[in-house]
Amino acid sequence: MNILLIRQNIINARISLNLTQVQMAQLLGISRQAYINIETGKTALINKQIIKMSQKCDLTLERILFGHLRMSDTVEVLVEENDQIISALKNKLDTLIQLLYTAKQQILMQSRQIEEQRARITQLLRDRNHL
Repeated sequence: MNILLIRQNIINARISLNLTQVQMAQLLGISRQAYINIETGKTALINKQIIKMSQKCDLTLERILFGHLRMSDTVEVLVEENDQIISALKNKLDTLIQLLYTAKQQILMQSRQIEEQRARITQLLRDRNHL
């Protein structure tokens, strides 16, 4: 884990909660200096402190450690984005299928016209030979 990133996430979380360092320290039940040492990196964070901070501040561990909400929230966002991409691709595919169907119908129609023209030409050639 990137310790600098975790420290910055802790600072960002505190700021997003509109808490001062003193207020955060009081919330965690530690001295102001102890909390400042956490933010500045002078005190190494241990799991117990991170868990307590998570519980007291109603923040997920992912938010503190990785700077985002819960992993499930991140997954939900990714799933939603993928669903939108899939929906857009389905729409494009439907459009392409319609274009292919239209092109196929035009080809069939042109093939029939070509066959009709061949039949007429053949008939004209027969009529000419009988004269």
